Amino acid sequence: MPERYEVAVNTLLEEDYISGVIIIQTLQTMTDPVKDAMVAINAHKRFRTKPIICTYMGGKFSRKGNELLKAHNIPDYNDQRKAALAMAALIHRGKIAKPEPKECKKCASEEKRKNKKPKDKNQSSKR
Repeated sequence: MPERYEVAVNTLLEEDYISGVIIIQTLQTMTDPVKDAMVAINAHKRFRTKPIICTYMGGKFSRKGNELLKAHNIPDYNDQRKAALAMAALIHRGKIAKPEPKECKKCASEEKRKNKKPKDKNQSSKR
């Protein structure tokens, strides 16, 4: 299902508030490590300013995908904690920008509603 994989990766990377991604691949029946690695490689070419870090779990079954990633300078860790630490190091060292949270319109209007002072009952009855 590399097509779905590609849609998911590209959808995330197209967002302004996403500064990079960690791709975690687990070995399943339908997993194709080579095709999935190509998705990561193509995304890396398309989104040059956004780091892609991979964790391809599958040992010898993922080896060809791991080799492709390595050949295209995409880091691949055998442990998702190591991948998360690598991404954190990039952020900490300023290699990638910390994403600025965008304000959700729905949240903003909800916050306004909460902060709105209720009308005084005495004032409304005097009218």
